[in-house]
Amino acid sequence: MIKEDIWSVGSDGKNYSRFRPGVQPGYFEKITNCLEGHQNYLDLACGPGTSFLKFKDLFSGVKIATDLSDAQLKELKAVFERESLGEENNCFILAGDSITIGNQIKEKFGEDIRFDLVTISQALHYFNYKDFCEMVSTDLLKPKGIFAVSGYFHIGFDFLDDPSKKLGDQAYALFYDPIDDHFIFDRKELRSGYKEKNLSQYFQKTLIINEMVESSLSTLESFLGYVKTFSGYNLYIQKNKDKEDFIDPLELMIGKIKEHEKETGVEVKEVYSKMYNFLYVFQN
Repeated sequence: MIKEDIWSVGSDGKNYSRFRPGVQPGYFEKITNCLEGHQNYLDLACGPGTSFLKFKDLFSGVKIATDLSDAQLKELKAVFERESLGEENNCFILAGDSITIGNQIKEKFGEDIRFDLVTISQALHYFNYKDFCEMVSTDLLKPKGIFAVSGYFHIGFDFLDDPSKKLGDQAYALFYDPIDDHFIFDRKELRSGYKEKNLSQYFQKTLIINEMVESSLSTLESFLGYVKTFSGYNLYIQKNKDKEDFIDPLELMIGKIKEHEKETGVEVKEVYSKMYNFLYVFQN
């Protein structure tokens, strides 16, 4: 379980808010169609509020967003201020790791509070799966409450003018391979969509298992901004930047992109960004 803020290293919450993917197309409808109650909502490891802001208006009771990262919550607090969200409309932000946060919630809202929907996106791999899922099932969800787990794994990019679909991945490898060992979680678990963890064992029903690989058009600026939010990249930079022979792996990838531009005579303004997405919806 992570108890320190690694998401503010080298990249602030604005980059997450601007460049990270939102709720995947179709996932909002899939999750809401499973709901049997619309009172209380909890978003764990909420980041800048991507899921929370999407789902909050469905609920009439307490709506809580939690995260460990000050930089992420700073972005969400700015939205709260702009949109006049707060205790007066039952919207709350709590800072803390997603295990001890359960005690904070009970201290603030009472021992009996339970939620119709609990979401976590792109974060379950940071926690002890067993302890976390048991906490959600036992301490947080109402009977027939919904736990929605989603995530994604970036698998590279393609140049628009490359029929071989190989040159982009070769460039991406120059960036990704050096940072792969600097993520503080097992990337294989995320890459597989947590399949080996058998999350369904902690809940009464598995309502949805959805997986897809999609290739979407992205501006080069957005693509580069997105990969710069990788925690492994920022920890790599932090660890190695003062070394005499340091080379930024992002610059290696950009150099390869510029080589492609020189060879084709065409400026690269957009790429096809390739992503594996998954969603699991469980019922208590």
